[in-house]
Amino acid sequence: METLNDYCLDQNKVMFQHDNGPKHTAKGVQKWLSTQKFTVMKWPAQILDLNPIEDMWAILKSRLNKYERALNGMLELFERVTDEWYNITAEECQKVTKTMSQRCQEVIKAKGGWTHYLV
Repeated sequence: METLNDYCLDQNKVMFQHDNGPKHTAKGVQKWLSTQKFTVMKWPAQILDLNPIEDMWAILKSRLNKYERALNGMLELFERVTDEWYNITAEECQKVTKTMSQRCQEVIKAKGGWTHYLV
């Protein structure tokens, strides 16, 4: 299994966030996370409003849906996903992350319920 060292990251400066979905709360995953040097954020279970990657996936899916020709297999899918993912701009990412403070306030106001940020 890869480690943060494989990516030249300082484990003491890394903060890991996940959505507390079943795949992340499985015993094996929790055991592995507990052996890591990085900090694991405490995070509400599966609140999509607070997970900016969901917005990034929505951008990616929207771009993939614009292709007129059907895929010719997994390799072409991988190529399209890679091409579109790397063409998401810094501005698009910043637009999502700049809303995080407001998202947090709205989730608190909604007592953990959905907000208009839900993708």
